[in-house]
Amino acid sequence: MSKLSKPSLELATKVLSELEYADRLNGYRMSPAVGNARHSLFSFQEATNFLKIGDIGDLMIKGGSTSIAFINPQELRTWVDRVYGDQELVAALDELLATEASLAEKISTMKQLMKERLDGCHAVLAAENDNQKDKEGHYA
Repeated sequence: MSKLSKPSLELATKVLSELEYADRLNGYRMSPAVGNARHSLFSFQEATNFLKIGDIGDLMIKGGSTSIAFINPQELRTWVDRVYGDQELVAALDELLATEASLAEKISTMKQLMKERLDGCHAVLAAENDNQKDKEGHYA
């Protein structure tokens, strides 16, 4: 999987903003002990943090007390396209979804791609904030 390029300031601002109710993404926490519970996710950061597929070791050790935080990969891809218009990330997700990887591998890679985009967005906004401070004369 290739590295994502540096996002634009506009995309970085969108990705790091909280969403309106209509733009939320639904995720599901699945647990053998209590069943499935829907969670509304209101930001890219929240969706990234939510994704979690445990490994077989967790299941063996924790049994019924473990859970999986699941977002349908196709719904995530559609959400990224519709809400953020991030065509580069959408293309990377399309490439991933077309592979024969297991669902756990796909979700793990999706989370890595989303973290990469978040890191890039934080870097862009930090640089923009530094530029604004320079223009205002805070750093002489």
